[in-house]
Amino acid sequence: RDNHYYNDFKYKNKNTIYVGSTREYTTLKSAFEYAYSHKDTTIYVDAGNYDLVDEFGSTFFENYTNSSDKGLHLGFGMHVIFSPGATVEFEYTGDNANVKSYFSPFNSLNGDKGDFIIENLHITTASGCRYAIHDDRGNDTDYATHTYKNCILNHDNQNGGYLQVIGGGLSVNETIIIENCIFNQPDALYTQYVVSYHNSENSNAKNNVIIKDNYFINGTIGCFWHGTSTKKTTFLVTGNSTTYQVRVQANNL
Repeated sequence: RDNHYYNDFKYKNKNTIYVGSTREYTTLKSAFEYAYSHKDTTIYVDAGNYDLVDEFGSTFFENYTNSSDKGLHLGFGMHVIFSPGATVEFEYTGDNANVKSYFSPFNSLNGDKGDFIIENLHITTASGCRYAIHDDRGNDTDYATHTYKNCILNHDNQNGGYLQVIGGGLSVNETIIIENCIFNQPDALYTQYVVSYHNSENSNAKNNVIIKDNYFINGTIGCFWHGTSTKKTTFLVTGNSTTYQVRVQANNL
């Protein structure tokens, strides 16, 4: 196997798989489905462009409803490492309003258990969808750390969808780490939050969010109160370059 750009990584997860045109897994969709059903999988992604509209297929989006699969699921200890030449795109140009309201190329939603790490993800475009990444596990109570490192994430809503590149809702006992990433939402006003997290509605929610050393080509960060918890969720926002001050709606933040 060609590991020339993987030599510096020394992870000891149970499973290691590779995605690329000459690999056993030729699509991100098939690799993520394997990782989601096999705890603690490391996925190495070869250089190349991965078109998620093509991977899911036109029939999937024609029949899409709000109860359909929401995208590539994150969790269960997966560690996804993209090579420098790997790019991902999702450009939905159809007219199914459910896709624009509910589908995100990547997501961690209610029932998606455990940690994940995403490194070097480069989304060249995500459009006609809800968010580029939907990170909201609702009232799940298991502890989890979600980490995004060295990513370049582009999302626009010219064909529907929302403005957030990452739209997040915290669970009950969770840590979010976003560092050294670049965010671009060309349709956002400079005051618009393009990365946002709200607290869980659970009365026992106490979470930690660290957003540091990121560059926002436009827009800013939003931290929002939600629910009835009187415990304090900690937001550490430092070293970021944004076009506007962080937007905070705080009661239990």
